[in-house]
Amino acid sequence: MLKADWLKLIDGMAPDEGARLTAEDREHALALAVIRYGTDKPRLEAADVATADGYTVPLPEAWVPDFSRVTGIELPGNVPPAMLPGDCWTPHRIPGQDVLLLVRPHKAATELRVHFTLPHVLDDSRDTIPAIDREAVCHWAAALLLDSMSAKHAGDMQSTINSDSVDHAGKMPNYKTLAEGHRKQYWDHLGIDPKRTVAAGSVVKIGGGRLLHRAPRNRRRR
Repeated sequence: MLKADWLKLIDGMAPDEGARLTAEDREHALALAVIRYGTDKPRLEAADVATADGYTVPLPEAWVPDFSRVTGIELPGNVPPAMLPGDCWTPHRIPGQDVLLLVRPHKAATELRVHFTLPHVLDDSRDTIPAIDREAVCHWAAALLLDSMSAKHAGDMQSTINSDSVDHAGKMPNYKTLAEGHRKQYWDHLGIDPKRTVAAGSVVKIGGGRLLHRAPRNRRRR
């Protein structure tokens, strides 16, 4: 969907009756909503890479620093596909780059399939957001715009109160409440608990502030 169509949908959810917002405000709100959505529901990708020494696995070329996360490593060609257990690899820093270190080494030149995440893209020529989630992304952008409108109205609230003691400011829309409603729509659609404090799965930090998901360890049956 074209970006202009996205902006029309957002305007319908957060109408700016006072004309206080700029086109730049809307662009920024949409961009931030795409980032938020990409964090909550990133694109999933896979790339085949070879371990030159049998111990270290380079990150895929499409890897996006400070965003991408590894979700698993697979031995391609196996039927059914064989995923390496989480205790078989770990994020590691070597001089000049981040890699994945195989705790259980393989033969040199072994090809492995790295599963990882990528951010979503929304610009004038590309839109990677699934149609089923477009409304949710618009809800988040609308919430940001309503927060902005609330701040702008709060700045000049005193000027809306006349000498006859009529509280015109009290008649203004409760933008904060409306914003919270849009955020709830977003969370409900994606099945997110806003009170969560730790993302699902363990996260490991390596050099450069980059994060990678560790694959879950296999639980031994008792």
